[in-house]
Amino acid sequence: AVTGPPAHPLVPERLTLRRFLGMMVQTVEPQLYPAAALVELIPLWLRFLDVRQLVAAEVLHEARAELAGLEEELAPVWHDSGDAVLIRNLLDAGERPAN
Repeated sequence: AVTGPPAHPLVPERLTLRRFLGMMVQTVEPQLYPAAALVELIPLWLRFLDVRQLVAAEVLHEARAELAGLEEELAPVWHDSGDAVLIRNLLDAGERPAN
């Protein structure tokens, strides 16, 4: 699906990010740990943008709402890894406060 231009070049958009993560984990040699690191760091990235006032607060609020639940959406991939720490960290990432 075509999503149009992002709200801001520094703010990830769910469909594009989901597609990118899908390419990382659905290959002959899945890149689970880099994909997991990216998912875990998204809330921190959005907080950095907010603290530095690089993006309008409204845009960040919308991005947080749009990206909420991405960890759970990818849960089957994390569970297939068999790595309990990876699974716990990723699922906990979605529960961490934004600020």
